[in-house]
Formats: sequence, C-alpha cells, structure tokens
Amino acid sequence: MSSPGSKARKGAAAGSAAGKRAKALSGNSFLKATIAELEGLVIRRKEELSSLSAARARLAMRAAVVHLVDRHSRALLDLGALLKRHRRGGGDGGGDDDANGSGSGDGPALSSGSSTLPSSADDGAAGADGDLEIDGAPPQGGSAYTGDEDPNSSSGSDTAAARGAGVAELPLGWSPAAVAARAAETDVSLEGLRKQLREFVLTCAPLLIRRQRGAPDAAAAAARIEAEHSSLLELCALIALGGAGAGGPSPFSRILLTPLEGAPPANGAGPVVDDAHWDWAVSQLKLSGGQLSRLMTFLDVIRERVARIDAERASLLAACAAAADDAAEGERLVARLVVVQRGYEVVSGAAVLALYGSLLTADQVAGFFVACYPYVPSVSGLHRTLLQRQKDAAAARDAEAEAAAGAGEGTGPSPARRDRRRKAPATTAAAAAAAAEAAEAAGAGAPDAAAAGRDISIKMEHPPHAGNGVGAAPGGSGETCSSCSTRGLQGRAC
Repeated sequence: MSSPGSKARKGAAAGSAAGKRAKALSGNSFLKATIAELEGLVIRRKEELSSLSAARARLAMRAAVVHLVDRHSRALLDLGALLKRHRRGGGDGGGDDDANGSGSGDGPALSSGSSTLPSSADDGAAGADGDLEIDGAPPQGGSAYTGDEDPNSSSGSDTAAARGAGVAELPLGWSPAAVAARAAETDVSLEGLRKQLREFVLTCAPLLIRRQRGAPDAAAAAARIEAEHSSLLELCALIALGGAGAGGPSPFSRILLTPLEGAPPANGAGPVVDDAHWDWAVSQLKLSGGQLSRLMTFLDVIRERVARIDAERASLLAACAAAADDAAEGERLVARLVVVQRGYEVVSGAAVLALYGSLLTADQVAGFFVACYPYVPSVSGLHRTLLQRQKDAAAARDAEAEAAAGAGEGTGPSPARRDRRRKAPATTAAAAAAAAEAAEAAGAGAPDAAAAGRDISIKMEHPPHAGNGVGAAPGGSGETCSSCSTRGLQGRAC
C-alpha cells in the first residue's frame, strides 16, 4: 500500500503533466490563430492587388483609346492644314502638294454640287485644336502628323499605355496626304455619301463570300476590300472636316434618316427598325474578347466627350439668349460656340475614323455594313446594342447559375451564394463575346431572312446590306438628336 505522501506526490505529478499539456494546447491554438490571421491578411492583400491590377488595366485601356482618337483628331487637323496650303496655291508646302498629285493654282474646290467643303473648314478645324482633349489625353501629347512621316505610326512617351493595351500598333487606316490628293474630285454631299456607301456594299458583298470561303482569288478579294475600305475612310475624313456646309447638319447625321434603298419615311423622322435587325448585324462583327473590351471603352469615352460638348453648347446658347441686348458679348459667345461646334465635328469625325479605320478590320467593316443594309447605323446605336447584348448575356448566365444551384442543393442557392453573385462583376467582355459566339453557333440567322429569300431576284441588282459611319437603331428611343434636331434616333447624338 502506498503511503499518503506517495499519493500526494503522484497527484502533484499528474497535475503538473496536465498543466504542461494545457500549456502546449494553448500554445498550439495561439499559433493556429496567428497562422489563420496571417492567411486572411494574405488573401485580403491578394484581393486588393487583383482589384488594383484590374483598375490599372482599365485605365491603361482608356488612355490607349483616348490616344487613338487623339491621333485621328490630329490627322484631321493636319488634313485641314494641307487643304489650306492647296487652296493657297501650294504656299510653303507647294512641293509636297505637287508630289501628292494635287496640283497648284487657286487650290481645289471639293466637287459636291451645291455642297462643297467650305473654305472655313480648315480654319475651323485648326480653331478647334484646343478643344480636342478627352479625359486622360494630354492636350498637346505626342506629335501631329506633318505629311513627312507615317501617319499610321505613333511615338513619344504618351504611347506607353497604348502599347500595353494593344492599341498603339493599330493603324489609322487613312492618310491626310492621300485624302488631300483626292479632294478635288470628291463629292462630300449627302448624296455623295449615299452613293459611296451603296457602292461599298455592292462591291464588298460578293467579295466577302470569296474571301471567307477560300475562293482561288481570295487574296485578290481581300485586297479589293481593303482598297474600298480605304476609299470610304477618305471620304469620311473629308466630310468630318467640313461637309456640313453652312451650319447645317452633317451628312453623317442626315444619312441616318434615309435608307440607302427606297424612299425616306414621309414624316422625316428616320426609319423605325426592329432591334433584332441591329442585334444580328452587330453579331456579324464576330468581335474577339480583346476587341470588345477596347470597343466598349472607346464608346464610353466618346459618349462622355460628346456629353460634355453638349453641356457646353447648351450653356453657350443660354448665355447668348441672355446677352441679346449686349452686341459685344453676343459676338464673343457666338465665336466661342462656333469653336465648340467645330470641335464637336472633328471629335465626331475622329470617332467614326477610329471605329472603322482602327478598331475594326476592313473585313469586319464590310461585313457590318452589308449586314446593316439598307439602313445606316450610328455610333451611339452601336453602343446601345452592345450594352444590351452584354446585359442579355449576364442575365442568361445568372439564370443558368440559379438553375444549377437549385438542382444541386434542392432548395435553390443559399443566401451567401446569392450575395456572392450580387457582388460579382456584372459581365466581362470575354464572356459577352463567348455568349455571342454561342448564339451564332446555334444557327442564328438574319431576322429578315425569309423576306430576303423572296426578294432575291431584286437583291441581285441591289446586293444586300450596308451602313455609314456608326452603329444602332434609328427609331427606338425617340430622343432629340443633339446634332441635327431630328427625332427617332438611338442615342442623343448622331
């Protein structure tokens, strides 16, 4: 038998061992808690880094497309300078003008019947130079095209972001020198634009089939499409610089009101076209994920810039009305209004040229115009259609996720899962493009395919499809166009 003292010692030893085990457990718990806290910190830092990287990518893309529009804007201003030199009989740049085949003398007048490029076009464009900045673009960043360098190149420190976003290498698609050389025989009227658009569609429609289906002369077809594309861009550059004439709406605005085939609507409000027509036409672009991301950023930038110009224009008009009794102040305000309007025309023209000359390929432009025929799209409408396609794709993904969660859990998604989905980004460019391609693979056809089949004998004389500078549905929103004061166009500006 053990003595009471022995039992006490054993009890004390057991208590000591238990205390040591408790301390060890306590130390392990503290270590685990510390590790868990550090892991959480690392996860949060990774999320912050990911968010910052995404924000940096968005800013880089925005800077890149701003730089692209700036390049086109400055090329338009240089075109104005070249035309001024031509009009003055060569001036300091006479040698260059002769080399471009434009001749000399009093300078060429643009042949357009009653609508010629006004002599104030180049002066007005130059006067608008200070109004071309768009968010993120330095007013005088980079060098303008002078006629002695490649207009499709870009240089300077301000192109770093553009290179990173894959935009710096995109060509302008047109040359100021080449446009100036053809100015004398170019019709910049509304009918001139209609005629060239119809010819572009009629020429490119059969060429696209040969190009895309591996015809023996596919390479020649591709070269012809490129040539037709360049010719259309050159006409757009001349119209952007001064085709509006004496204060009237630009042909870019007026072309939206009349189809390229048939008579215009009797009410003069523009054709009312079903959204399905534009959706199908946009699907023919077959945009890659990167293209869609650049295009949406570009359209956002243009919309914001036009909105600012609209606001300043409205403010100046109100000030002009208030200064009706002050002649000097009225003249100052009108002069400023003219500069703002010219800036709007140059920026709008640069947007058309950047969209169809740089962001889309010649094949895509030809296919889009063919798919839009006989209607002419607008930039704001293209934006609207793309936004709707993204919204539809996001809704389809959400519905699919809900169905999958409901099938897997029997009672539908948990509140936590629904919350995670609400916090997730609404959509991505790549996912939207994938959804559009999936719809194509499902066999989506043109909404007017049956009618096109019935009228095939007629369409052989007027081959299918076209558009002018920019994409969407005239006739949906009923808003007033800020440029030509007409109603029924998609978006506020033509």
